[in-house]
Amino acid sequence: MFGITREEVEELRTEYVGKTVEVTINDPYRWFHGIGKVDHVDDAGNIHGLWIDADGESCSLSVIIGEDSIKIIE
Repeated sequence: MFGITREEVEELRTEYVGKTVEVTINDPYRWFHGIGKVDHVDDAGNIHGLWIDADGESCSLSVIIGEDSIKIIE
């Protein structure tokens, strides 16, 4: 693994999978802020889901811990 242990990945899965979250994705090519439900956490610790902004636009970029922002709202 690259910078994250299996135990940390499992902690992220326990904490986020199935939860409704508010995300801010700081991608230099596609900044995004929205709300959605976490589908899964991959083995690198990236958080995946379908995020919807206030205008109804959707985004499926993954949330990268340490780069992007995520907050559980449910």
